[in-house]
Amino acid sequence: MKSVGRMDTRIALERNQPVAASGLGGAQDNWVALDTVWSCQEYLSGRELEDAQAVSSRAAVRFTVRYQDRISDLNTSDRVNCSGMVHKVEAVLPVPNRERARALLILASVRNDT
Repeated sequence: MKSVGRMDTRIALERNQPVAASGLGGAQDNWVALDTVWSCQEYLSGRELEDAQAVSSRAAVRFTVRYQDRISDLNTSDRVNCSGMVHKVEAVLPVPNRERARALLILASVRNDT
């Protein structure tokens, strides 16, 4: 059985539970933590894009976590907060040959305007 790697990165799995904006008729984002777990973080790819004078980076990151009932319904509307950097969940996939683990494929977008 293949090892999933060292689970040495602490991440917060978050879900948006919008709240009504007072008097404005809309809703405001309200990200709440589903759980904070240890994960194995792996950067899969990266690319830099130049757009006029701004440079932005996109990197695909895989976080592997142990399966827990509290996060069994994690989906693509959720996000991962890792050391203050927020990542959008692109997919939640089972880890091959592992019954009690899930791999979260995260697309991290960082923009650095110069």
